[in-house]
Amino acid sequence: MVRTAGQPGAAVDANPLPVPDPAKFLVLFCSGRVDTDGLSELTPSPRERVAVVGDQVYTHHGQGIRYARVPDLVSGYVDGTVTDRNWRTVLRLRGMAGD
Repeated sequence: MVRTAGQPGAAVDANPLPVPDPAKFLVLFCSGRVDTDGLSELTPSPRERVAVVGDQVYTHHGQGIRYARVPDLVSGYVDGTVTDRNWRTVLRLRGMAGD
């Protein structure tokens, strides 16, 4: 999935969730519309938090990304493809783009 140089910085700025541990935080970049109504019906584990902003889904996984189930489920609620990046990578991409 191709993103413009400004999109990683915009994703960082739009993040509505706290990031207590970047290793347990993902941004899912979606190429199409996100079905927020359907996604809101998901029942993540008590240690997972989800927020949707535009075509990005932010997820925090208290037990770690290895045990995350939400990222795999999100693709069923998107008209297009989904790719995820951990928070550190998103910050690096923003830095590389000069934001």
